[in-house]
Amino acid sequence: MKNTVMNIVAEILDLDVEEIKEDANIMEDLDADSIAVMEIVMELEDELDVEVPTEDILELNTVGDIVSYIEANK
Repeated sequence: MKNTVMNIVAEILDLDVEEIKEDANIMEDLDADSIAVMEIVMELEDELDVEVPTEDILELNTVGDIVSYIEANK
């Protein structure tokens, strides 16, 4: 699960997977904008067959937050 999330984040943000840490803040540390965050969420929804309501996206600040959220809601 964690590897899938990290790979998707890396692909959308055009980063190497090695650059991404679990405690990295998506917007502050990885320089994602709100459009990139939405792309990440949509790709995760498709890839992992999970639905992330819009109001929950605001709570997903780090890569670890995303992993925990998906594990809890899958």
